Amino acid sequence: MRGLRSLEALHRTASTSRVLNLFQDYEKNNEEDEYARCPYFQDLTLNRAIFVKHRLRSDETYLMPRSSPVATKIIFPFDKKTLCAGGQSILIVQSGYQQTLIEMLGGEQSHMEEDFTLLELLSKLPLLDPFLLKETLTRYGFTPAQCYFAMSTADIERMRSFLDEQIQQLITLALGGSNNQMSLRIKRMVDAILTKDTESRLDPLRVNLGLDGQQFEDGIFSWKSFCTSSGSFAAAW
Repeated sequence: MRGLRSLEALHRTASTSRVLNLFQDYEKNNEEDEYARCPYFQDLTLNRAIFVKHRLRSDETYLMPRSSPVATKIIFPFDKKTLCAGGQSILIVQSGYQQTLIEMLGGEQSHMEEDFTLLELLSKLPLLDPFLLKETLTRYGFTPAQCYFAMSTADIERMRSFLDEQIQQLITLALGGSNNQMSLRIKRMVDAILTKDTESRLDPLRVNLGLDGQQFEDGIFSWKSFCTSSGSFAAAW
């Protein structure tokens, strides 16, 4: 019964730093045009699954090709109307997972190449935070509908507050100045990190660091990922 209760709890949980709930996204948005045009996954069943960053138990470690305390689990509910009936699951990149997943999805492999690429990308991320997912997927050419990345105003404010705190010391050391000046500089830096045109707005920084475009883009992406991931951890704790 514990597994059923846990699955019911996941059903009620929106996407968070640990959970990507495509089942809930389907229930909320399946009648929207953008949802139909721009799915997360091409396979319909996979596009209604629940993904969880899962701490491996001792009897699960042998399934994975490399030692890691955390894996990404895919959960498929048995009943699309209720999760009380439970579901089946598989760990991304566990031994033989591609063939097993194809069989779980009905044996069709013709459209799975892109989905497998996306699955392995998800498995490499430390978190399933909506902001980090959107940044990562865009970087690799995946453009699911905006509804998959919905974040509450409170979530966004927590992220901004965390970034403010982390950047404050950097701005103070680099530029100094009054509290009012510092607040303005921090706001500009946070805005630059969180906006889509990060690289162009921070181009003077790239020039001063002596980096080419790709090096700077990689560095900013890593910094952004670290800050947003850490912010999610901080909010969770």
